[in-house]
Amino acid sequence: MGYKVTILAAVFAAVSFAQSLEEGIEQLHAARNAEAAATFRSALEQDPASGRARYYLIQALVDDRKTDEAGKVLAEVPDGSKDSGYLELARAWVEINSRQFEDALQSIGKALDMDAGNPELPYVRGVLELTRKNYSAAAADLERAMEITPSNANAHYYAGLAYNGLKKPDKMVNQFQTFLKLAPDSPNAAKVRSLLRAVR
Repeated sequence: MGYKVTILAAVFAAVSFAQSLEEGIEQLHAARNAEAAATFRSALEQDPASGRARYYLIQALVDDRKTDEAGKVLAEVPDGSKDSGYLELARAWVEINSRQFEDALQSIGKALDMDAGNPELPYVRGVLELTRKNYSAAAADLERAMEITPSNANAHYYAGLAYNGLKKPDKMVNQFQTFLKLAPDSPNAAKVRSLLRAVR
């Protein structure tokens, strides 16, 4: 009987963790960063070794301009953590926002070596290329990221910035309009509305 209870508890914990992770990802993709961060913290309490949950928490903190806090979360990775590719991408987020672009490129390369199929790779690489003002490379990676996850509002935001850098106003407007539909209350929404008014 005790064995069955233990199995049921483990199954319940796994389901609860998966639900927290999915809920947090939905919040993050809608640019509800503070909510997402709280949800990912809850997921990490359930499974501190989850590199994936840690990656998304760090992304939420960075998107909320809390790079120092994101760095602390990265420093707290326990021994035996899972999803090493996600941890390298988390490291890249912190490095991008600390303007350590070469380090970020190396972290992305390590993540690619660990899991070339990681769905977050094109997104993080696209943001890095945008930050380095490599607009063509950024747009290509972000287009791939949007194919993988059309609901990721910030992928549309960053793609809009890339197309702005490429002087492609039609594509910029399209991406920014999609961004505003997905995340009308984002901290970046006012900036986007201002950019859209400027091209009308």
